[in-house]
Amino acid sequence: MGGHTIKEAEPFNYEEGLAVFAFVIDFFRDKLGSTWNSSEKVSPIGSWVNKRGNVLYGDMDFAVEIPAKATPESFYEYFKMTCGRSFEGLPEPVFNKGLSIISIPVKVGEKICQVDLILTKNLQFSEWIHGISHESQYNATQRNVLLMAMVYCQSYKPIEMYYHPQLGEIPITWERDFIDINHGLLHGIQTVKGIKKPVLKVRKIVEKHLISDIPVEIIGYIFGDGIAAKNVYLTFEKLFQFCERHKCRNWIFETTLRNMKRLNIEIPKELT
Repeated sequence: MGGHTIKEAEPFNYEEGLAVFAFVIDFFRDKLGSTWNSSEKVSPIGSWVNKRGNVLYGDMDFAVEIPAKATPESFYEYFKMTCGRSFEGLPEPVFNKGLSIISIPVKVGEKICQVDLILTKNLQFSEWIHGISHESQYNATQRNVLLMAMVYCQSYKPIEMYYHPQLGEIPITWERDFIDINHGLLHGIQTVKGIKKPVLKVRKIVEKHLISDIPVEIIGYIFGDGIAAKNVYLTFEKLFQFCERHKCRNWIFETTLRNMKRLNIEIPKELT
């Protein structure tokens, strides 16, 4: 997922990545297979799937579907109890509660490699949101930032306005759809309305509900069923072409460019 949570971890090449991949698959089968049907609930995602050849990988990402009644915290406790001894003599696994990621060390030769286990309730959705066609020269993150801006634009609806002395009338509460990479497509109400101050600097979500976490339903909801049938795995390039014909094209592209700069993501040439 970018960056090394395990400080001792080093980048690895494709051949070393094959050894990392084999370790993770065997690890889940041998360590968790007897108590949890893990082989059907683990899938590689991200750059390892989308890139091949003479490249270096900073880490390897796997989506891990956890039981419906489990929380990321309770699964991590189960993981530590079941698998903790497997990492003796290696750096400690690290749990990022905010992102629901367990980072584990994998030793290949003398090298420590990092694997990020991204905990999810829906493996199919995680494979989709982190995956992209080999036809694209861009990664899933670049596609997702553009998709999120488009979803925001076409669903945005002000609910409550406020007259600001310098800015004039501005929305302080609104509803919109948004994509949460851990959960799916949601609809929510956001606000910057304060109690002591009329307008807060940070927006907050006051209500949200799930629309869908099934990829074909999400694409159908956003674009229509005809597009969903052929373009479940939208590339950045195809999505950009669609947005060029959108009535909010300027807002979508400006928002995408601003968010990519904020997230320090490589800017596609189409946006420059």
